[in-house]
Amino acid sequence: MYRVMPPKKSGKQNKKLTIQQERVKADREATQKAIQDKNDHTLLDNEIAEREKVAAAERQEFENKIALTRQIQENFLPRFQKMPKVELHAHLSGSISRKTIEFLMNSDLKRAKQILSKYHLNEPKDMDRVFDTFGIIHEILEKPEALRVFSSNLKSFFLAVKEAQLEHPQIKVFLVISFDRSLVYEEANELLHLIGKFQLETNVIVGVELGGNPKLSGIHLLSIFQLARRFHGLGVTLHLAELESQTDDVLDYLMMLPDRVGHGTFLHTNPKFVEMMSFYKIPLEICLSSNVYSKTVPSIHDSHFKYWKTKGVPLSICTDDKGVIPGATLTEEYYKAAVAFSLTTADLIQINIDALRSSFAYKYNVTDLRDTWRKIHHNTLE
Repeated sequence: MYRVMPPKKSGKQNKKLTIQQERVKADREATQKAIQDKNDHTLLDNEIAEREKVAAAERQEFENKIALTRQIQENFLPRFQKMPKVELHAHLSGSISRKTIEFLMNSDLKRAKQILSKYHLNEPKDMDRVFDTFGIIHEILEKPEALRVFSSNLKSFFLAVKEAQLEHPQIKVFLVISFDRSLVYEEANELLHLIGKFQLETNVIVGVELGGNPKLSGIHLLSIFQLARRFHGLGVTLHLAELESQTDDVLDYLMMLPDRVGHGTFLHTNPKFVEMMSFYKIPLEICLSSNVYSKTVPSIHDSHFKYWKTKGVPLSICTDDKGVIPGATLTEEYYKAAVAFSLTTADLIQINIDALRSSFAYKYNVTDLRDTWRKIHHNTLE
């Protein structure tokens, strides 16, 4: 039996067939790649369109928030401005307004602009940068006419306060003298002696405070504050727990039962501190915008305000350094607190009542505050 075999292809025919197959394969791959590229482009176009849609929605949401904020400010800020308010924590060195700086330096506007650019914070800074800012203030106070208002000489302060009291009798103004943590004991003792002398001449000084860079302890000054309260009848307020990393000496300070605590940003992180503050109802001075601009809290909503309010600790809303921090007048701070924590008018009145009770002028019967009580209770400046 014979099998018929197909004729063998020549080498030239095999080569021609291979080329044709490769062309078909290449055409098929090119077609597939074109389809894949088209699909990829479609996906990319869709992704870009989706991103643009999200971005447009975010822009619209932001614009709506801005419009709503403006509307709320226009409608409600005047209401907060007309409220009687008690300020317990406003540093003179950080409360110089832009207008005042320009007035003090009207003969050198170029230098005034340079100083203003450094003095006012436009965005949050870490604590070190914030404290560097206060060194800039000394540049402003070099001229003799500036010393009249902002000199470190206490007599100048007393004179300014007395004139303010005569010009604006409806506003009660008193001084709390700050002891910087960097002072050595001898310097602090000398300052306390000087305060005692001025107390005999005026009723403007009502208290002392521990302040300055919170990275320093200042525990060596503890006995100074005990002397100030016991022998000079002065109120004592201490800036404590401003930094989460600097709380080692807080319990020692709290054991002396200060009349008030300034900031206290991280007191709630330690159960012992919470127990002391809650049991003794030590009033707390809270500076909302200041905490945000010193980066100790991410936002006002993250403030410790709500925590202590639920604990029943007396709170006061304060400005700290309204000249340095934008949008931090007392009116604006009340507005921010009301929005962030959904405070009612009754809440704000109670905060003012607690602040007045916590004031050293009230606690040590420095002046007649019956009219102030009336205004706060009736929520009116009239």
